[in-house]
Amino acid sequence: MSSITIIPFQDVYITEWFPNDNFSTSHALFVSNYQLPGDIYRSLIQFDLSDIPITINVISAELQLFMYRNEVTGSIPVDALRALANWNENFVTWNTQPPFSIIPDGTVIISDTTPMGFVSMDITDLVKGWIDGSIVNNGIFLIGDEVMNNLVAFYSTKFMDSSQWPRLVIEFEIEPGATGATGETGATGETGATGATGATGATGETGATGETGATGATGETGVTGLTGETGATGADAFVTDYAYIYNNTDQVVEVNNNVAFDTKGIMLGGIGHLIGSDDIVISTPGDYLVTFSITGADINQFALFLNNSLVPGTIYGSGNTNQQNTGQVILSVFSTSILNLRNYVSNTTVALQTEQGGSAVNVTSSIFIQRLHEQTSVNVSTSPELLAALQNNDISNINLTPGIYDLSGSAVSRTTAVSVQSIAPGAQIQFADNQDLTYITIRNNVSLIVNTIYNATQLMFYPNIDAAIVASNPFDEIIIFPGTYTQGTQIQITQPIAIRGYSADNTIIQFDSSLIVSLIIASDNVIIQNLHLIGPTMTTGDNWLFQISLKGFPSDFYENITISGCIIEGGRRNGFIYASNLSIVGCKFIHTGNRNSLNIVATQGYTLISRNTFQGDENSLASITYETGGNEITSGTIIIRDNISTRFTQFVLFNTFLWENIEQLLVKNNQIDHEDRSGSSIIFLPIANFAEFNSIIIEENIIVNPNIDRLAVLLDYRFGGSAEPNFEQIKIFFNTFDVAQPWGSIGYTVDPNYPIGFSTGAPIGLTLDVFEIVGNIVIP
Repeated sequence: MSSITIIPFQDVYITEWFPNDNFSTSHALFVSNYQLPGDIYRSLIQFDLSDIPITINVISAELQLFMYRNEVTGSIPVDALRALANWNENFVTWNTQPPFSIIPDGTVIISDTTPMGFVSMDITDLVKGWIDGSIVNNGIFLIGDEVMNNLVAFYSTKFMDSSQWPRLVIEFEIEPGATGATGETGATGETGATGATGATGATGETGATGETGATGATGETGVTGLTGETGATGADAFVTDYAYIYNNTDQVVEVNNNVAFDTKGIMLGGIGHLIGSDDIVISTPGDYLVTFSITGADINQFALFLNNSLVPGTIYGSGNTNQQNTGQVILSVFSTSILNLRNYVSNTTVALQTEQGGSAVNVTSSIFIQRLHEQTSVNVSTSPELLAALQNNDISNINLTPGIYDLSGSAVSRTTAVSVQSIAPGAQIQFADNQDLTYITIRNNVSLIVNTIYNATQLMFYPNIDAAIVASNPFDEIIIFPGTYTQGTQIQITQPIAIRGYSADNTIIQFDSSLIVSLIIASDNVIIQNLHLIGPTMTTGDNWLFQISLKGFPSDFYENITISGCIIEGGRRNGFIYASNLSIVGCKFIHTGNRNSLNIVATQGYTLISRNTFQGDENSLASITYETGGNEITSGTIIIRDNISTRFTQFVLFNTFLWENIEQLLVKNNQIDHEDRSGSSIIFLPIANFAEFNSIIIEENIIVNPNIDRLAVLLDYRFGGSAEPNFEQIKIFFNTFDVAQPWGSIGYTVDPNYPIGFSTGAPIGLTLDVFEIVGNIVIP
């Protein structure tokens, strides 16, 4: 039995309260009534099943929805009712909704004790009908209790975390068709014409050659002849396969759908395409250069897929509307393959528009393909065979049989690129200590043994991390190959260095449970990248997994520190930080302690905290907190954007004591869900003089907080401080607030329309005019 998981190509909610409004960009799918009469919510979902053969035998089909809000009292059914007419998520409203069946095709019971997370309903019969064509697939409505206040919310495909999108899971079998009846024997054909006369037989063998006579004496060497004329220059090598394919018309590309191309440019060789199709066929094996360009009207991410698998290194994004998105890659084709350009994990549908920048018609999408070379491959199964293959510069691809390959005797010299891979897990190589890997790439299912820590600057292997760090020189690059490393001692970095893993998914450093601080950075110009760091979590004391130390009292900080692509797991706090020019990008913080994830004492210069995921626990406080020690000065630019925070009491807290010369403070496009951790989201302790702030902007964030008496943005005067922001100094633009009411604790001053305000203890005469509130959405 097999299964397939399908994501909706459109999903949206509609509401009676705003009967003419469309909510296609919302991350939520609401159902049921909310608070007042005439405030009913319904959601629509539709899946594209057109690629599923009608011959499959569907065993089961389950609709799975991630519930993140539950205001049910008692229990209610949420029904799936088939839509009876077409609809478009970008235009449908309460007043234009299609009719629907009154007989449920599936039901899930939601009670006040149903936990947050995925809930499922069986819609097998409906899906069978969609696939075999007996039921028209117009999608479904999700409808709950439309009388009482029992609001339920699920995440839509506009939610940033795709693992929590709606999905349809189909289990099926493919049954072979019955063998057809044997046809009748055909009539005997007429006798064929007489064949041509056969060829003359072979000549008989030549008789034996007589014995060779004695060789005569060698004659004198003749005079050297004149040099002949230089021959003509040979022809240059030429490309045998190339293609330019493009699209000249407007097109709307749904998330996880492919771009179609309506025009074929110049093409040569084994590359094919049907006009209007999204499939490009490549039939000639080889390495191909592929470039693509998208003229998108919306923020987007596109990628290339080969045989429906993501091509690594091809996800390219555009963070602005009406902007070109281009990408390129070199990929290998080993047999006839299908290439697609796909709208991959964009937040929304992307429109490709012909008229941008002028009045002429643009190319809205294009793809260029050029065959470069066909790799020379060899299969090996022994150490001598591998050594011989590596020493042969004409070989570009080596396929290993699983096993151990010992090349520790001496380094292999090589001057051309070669990839080493295995068809199955279990191939292991031990290189010599001084092996140069400049031209050798280790790929799928191949791992290194014994020597797994590599100084790429010195071209030397080391048996462990400590040895590699001790032997390093300033600005060396240390590469840690995939594996799990047990680290019994604290790692201390005291000189400029880069330490990189291949991927945080498979390069794991497990620190000893006795270490209070596992990793200390005490140098300028340090890079930590693509590592999964796991350390102990203690309930008391100054325990954190990594520390960027104070360089000199009171405000001398180490500078140019980058932590990227890492998984940071453990510590009462994940990190404790003083830094200048700090970048923490693309990391996942797993926090199970009882303090904050990132405890930032102070920063200077340019600070960027971006595209990280903060995963909290039942005791987690803030994802990020600026919490001065009482002496250190914070200044410069602070950018906190594009992060995901789940299950923390606060997203970010700014204790502004000793802050000065703040050029920019930006909190943008973060996705925050408090879940059961009650607290306000973005908090200022207003101690610093707000004249020190040149810019404070909070924009385009999505804040979900099901806990009452909390705010999305809070000026908190309860712990001291009397600084007053200037008129409309705190800019709060285009955010989405899904915050449970009532907003704010007793005595707070709160905007009547938005969860924004200040606490008790504020200076007399302070008003909400310190906030400039524009374009924000409140989800009821």
